[in-house]
Amino acid sequence: MPGESITVEVTLEPGPSGRLPAVRIQLAAADSPLASATVSRVPKIRNKYAVTSFTSPYPGAYTIQVNGITPGSPITPVSATVLVWSGRR
Repeated sequence: MPGESITVEVTLEPGPSGRLPAVRIQLAAADSPLASATVSRVPKIRNKYAVTSFTSPYPGAYTIQVNGITPGSPITPVSATVLVWSGRR
């Protein structure tokens, strides 16, 4: 619903080097090819866990993408689609 935040939580495992790779979380409007319609975050990792929230998107479809921030990152990219609707009838 508009006005509610979309929270994305990520649990990470150490890469081959034993280090935790940085993660990028993006929220993009599915119906807009404009880069300005994408919000990107690189949250801090605490105890193998990263979380971020995107506030109050307008009604529509959004794609959430989670991936590493560098080429060759050991993070397997994940995508999901969410739908935000107005709740009015």
